[in-house]
Amino acid sequence: MRGEVSILTRNVVIKGDGTDGWGGQVLNTDSIESDGSFRYGEMVLEYVEIYNCSHRDTDRAALRFEDAKGSYGRIVGTSVHGSLGYGMLISSSNNIEVRDFVIAGTR
Repeated sequence: MRGEVSILTRNVVIKGDGTDGWGGQVLNTDSIESDGSFRYGEMVLEYVEIYNCSHRDTDRAALRFEDAKGSYGRIVGTSVHGSLGYGMLISSSNNIEVRDFVIAGTR
């Protein structure tokens, strides 16, 4: 018999507030500032634990890439667990590397 073991805990923890179903979220997106300048979203998470994040009964995942097209993202060795909603959402984005990523105990 064989099985896989995933370690969910990490040294860096992003912990959401679980009192009302709106735990929190980590979001990467491109945006336009009020002066017209364009900001490119870039996110690099390496060996981070995201716990008790996301919004219950919505598409607001604990970790989201939304309209992030101008730069890149890298998620390596990261875990998402204990969320009330989705663990990860990638929407209208590109150049994202996801490797050794664990999602457990989410919707």
